[in-house]
Amino acid sequence: MLVTVQGETTAVWRATLGSDGERAPVLSRAGIEALVSLCERAAAPGSPCRVIVLDSTPAGFCRGMDLDALAEDPAEQAEQGVALYADMLARLREARAAVIAVVRGEALAGGLGLLCAADHVIAEHGSSFALPETTLGLVPAMVLPLLMERMPPQKARHLALFGERLYAQRALELGLVDMVCSEGHGERALKRVVKALLRCEPGAVSTLKALSGRVAPLGWRAGLSAGAETTRALLEQPSVVANVTAFVKGGEAPPWFARWRPNDDGGSAEGDSQ
Repeated sequence: MLVTVQGETTAVWRATLGSDGERAPVLSRAGIEALVSLCERAAAPGSPCRVIVLDSTPAGFCRGMDLDALAEDPAEQAEQGVALYADMLARLREARAAVIAVVRGEALAGGLGLLCAADHVIAEHGSSFALPETTLGLVPAMVLPLLMERMPPQKARHLALFGERLYAQRALELGLVDMVCSEGHGERALKRVVKALLRCEPGAVSTLKALSGRVAPLGWRAGLSAGAETTRALLEQPSVVANVTAFVKGGEAPPWFARWRPNDDGGSAEGDSQ
């Protein structure tokens, strides 16, 4: 998998997943390490990153594990490849920036795990999704926890058990993706989503992402207590109180409001506040 990153001096960082062939890429060690490195840079103090886009080419999003590498050296994959993939998924899920996946073509097996770690998934018509691991004697063990954040456990288990191929509209119905658009219109849909995210206060985004992971396994009462604790902590922050006061009094838009203008080369540029 070839990972091309653009826009690292702006609020929107785009990582395009590509291959050197006509098929969707597979999860090579170099590609996974590139995504881990991207997450590290995005999380660094002073980073301008507010949105990470996992983009795909028309060849497809990602076909999952590199089976050729697995067949050649299964011990290395078991000892190092598994840990590296799990670390990548964790970093994407816990990123303080919002993560958007734009799916064209196939998203299979470990590639489907990538989009499950995202906060918002855009799928073009014709995209397809599947977890075929059981046909090889494997199970999507690292994908399942994130998949179950997106759909009911029974539906996730059924998808993993039968390995059936879903297409964009059915994936939308099950919650696997969040938006479906016509083929070739993924960029237009992405612009709308990024525009909305750049109106969100960056700290609120990271707080929401962390809180959702904490409360998901809790009962409603424990979740309510965790929510109350988070709200009290936020209301004790002078910056939050200042934001609310400015909103009540009206006037200029908050300072974090920004525009995103993709460059001709596929990168991105953050414009003036709006």
